[in-house]
Amino acid sequence: MSRLQIDSNSEKNPIMYVDAGRDHSQIVLVDMYMDMGRNLTVKGVRSTIREQAKSIVEMILSYRPSKLIIDTVGIGLALFDIIIEESRGKVRISENGSLTYMDKII
Repeated sequence: MSRLQIDSNSEKNPIMYVDAGRDHSQIVLVDMYMDMGRNLTVKGVRSTIREQAKSIVEMILSYRPSKLIIDTVGIGLALFDIIIEESRGKVRISENGSLTYMDKII
């Protein structure tokens, strides 16, 4: 596994990695400065993709990562589409995964 590069010195928030699954998604917050990760696995009994997306958006707003990395192969693409839909008006997700929080835009 290759190391992720930090784009700028101002990028001090963690990076959120999502590995999508049908019944649950693995979610890890990685702090590039502290060289550590925190497992935020979302598991639910028959949790739907939409419920997972809502939980992930809540985590994004709570932990405020600077980037979102999602494995968009297979079910991950559907999860990503719903995350974009659920996050509309709250956070903007760019093509490279950078997150812009709408409360920071004047």
